[in-house]
Order: sequence, then structure tokens, then C-alpha cells
Amino acid sequence: MNCQTKLRINHLTAVKSVAIFTSNANLKFYTSKKT
Repeated sequence: MNCQTKLRINHLTAVKSVAIFTSNANLKFYTSKKT
């Protein structure tokens, strides 16, 4: 595995975790707003 591939995988992982974090935050905001 070369450096570029490693960087790309790290980038994908970061994007995934950010997406998960954002959706979780949106969900919490939505549920707290509803109650």
C-alpha cells in the first residue's frame, strides 16, 4: 500500500465519521425539538 492510498482511506474514514456525527446531531436536535 503506497502513501497516496493510505491518505485516501484516511480521508474516506474521516468523511464517514463526520457524516455519522452530523446525522446524530441532527437526530438529537430533531427529537428534542419535537418533545
